[in-house]
Amino acid sequence: MNTFDIIIIGSGPAGVSAAWPFVKSNKKVLMLDVGFGTKNKKKIRIKKDSSPKISAKEFSYVFRDFNEFYKIKTNNFSANGSLAKGGLSNAWSALTSTFSDEEFSSYPFSREKLLTHYISIGKRIGISGVKAGNLSPWIGDEYVTQRSLPIHPLTKLLLNKYESSKLKFSDFEFKLGKHNQAILSEQLNDRMPFDPKKISGFKDLGDSVYNAADELKNLMKNKNFNYLSDYFVNDVYEDENKTGVKALNIKNERKKKFHSKFLILAAGTLGSTKLAIQATNNYNKYFKIQNTPMFPFVLLFPTQNNRSKKYSVFSFWHLSYYLQLHELKANQRIFGHLMPTDGISSQELIKRIKLPRPISSIIGNFVWPKLLLGTCVFPGIFSNNRMILKSNDELEIIGDVSGDLDIFIKKTKSILTKIFRKFGAYLFVQNLKITPGEDFHLACTLPMKKNPKLMETDQNGRLYGKRKIYVVDGSVLSYLPAKSHTFTIMANSERISKVILKRL
Repeated sequence: MNTFDIIIIGSGPAGVSAAWPFVKSNKKVLMLDVGFGTKNKKKIRIKKDSSPKISAKEFSYVFRDFNEFYKIKTNNFSANGSLAKGGLSNAWSALTSTFSDEEFSSYPFSREKLLTHYISIGKRIGISGVKAGNLSPWIGDEYVTQRSLPIHPLTKLLLNKYESSKLKFSDFEFKLGKHNQAILSEQLNDRMPFDPKKISGFKDLGDSVYNAADELKNLMKNKNFNYLSDYFVNDVYEDENKTGVKALNIKNERKKKFHSKFLILAAGTLGSTKLAIQATNNYNKYFKIQNTPMFPFVLLFPTQNNRSKKYSVFSFWHLSYYLQLHELKANQRIFGHLMPTDGISSQELIKRIKLPRPISSIIGNFVWPKLLLGTCVFPGIFSNNRMILKSNDELEIIGDVSGDLDIFIKKTKSILTKIFRKFGAYLFVQNLKITPGEDFHLACTLPMKKNPKLMETDQNGRLYGKRKIYVVDGSVLSYLPAKSHTFTIMANSERISKVILKRL
């Protein structure tokens, strides 16, 4: 029998952020994880509207076997998760943003309570960006520690046109600007600045793009931190004196128990929610799960006839925007980001952007440098998904959207078309109805509440009905805005772990 002060399930950004306060306080920590790595690549089935990152060979280890391990069945829903060391941070966009005061209105604490943790995480992982940029009032800038990365020429052209136009709209508010990123523009400890020569496909082979898997190396330098890979946790429980987990060693198929004073679930929204349902014996009941509905689009700049590809590799240099419609509340802004096609294979682009055959490759090589790829993302309240854990241990998820989403999608498409046309770009959309879950933003299954009830957590992430089981990943978010949420998850995870530390 193995006993620790704290057991953390999962090695993604939430799990790693939870671990540091305990390690620094010399508490005995165990982190359990399946921990697939780059040597565990496996060909996986790809849905036609999936993100190109899922189909990328370099990321096959990130997404492999997730649904099989958790026994997930879906209906009109894409259940994306990771069993890899570092979780989904192996393949994330690295966009960092805080939640605004309005977005914290649904939380049992204010933005001010999380601000010190935003700043702390920012210093630890290194964030490049701009102070007082066009988007700063919304995404925050208190946590930016390094200068902004260079911007792609085509996105710079668009940004310059936007800033010089000073357009004002009476029916809505629109802002366009650089987005902060967890990518180094300057050296931080042993990590070096971004180097395009170290990009392979979509993957950074250097360590400039933040990856929780890289941080594990520093955690493991501490004798009081224990990391065990090849363990899949399939049950958690607590008694009067301790908490416990039952885990399966995926190599020898032997089951093993581990005990601790407190337990932290950081297995990702789907993994942690399934464990919470099991721990509270809430089988055969429907619960809500949110995602951020989205649709992709393309911007074509037809007058850029002489433009050719600037970079031979994938670019992380995003330009983002928000759209505030008057009929939506301040915490319901629509979000999106724009990126060049540089570094994305012609085959991948042709699959997603239909061109005349058989000369699609010839046309494509002429067209690609004149395109920006965009997304339009809606907040989680526009999703209407349900999940249920059946008595046979099968987790079923049924995807759906709110009844008025189609109306707002059509209006948003019309507005964005007019806006970008003023800047010399034509907007094209192939599919306005993307399968729920393809956005990768899953949350709000165990929301933090001031007075929690069944399948909720208190303001410190403690699972209702339990005394020593806490949750720190996206499942505990009380509200899911359209913007990137990983950075907020990390800050909240650190906050919760410091609360547990006081109890220890």
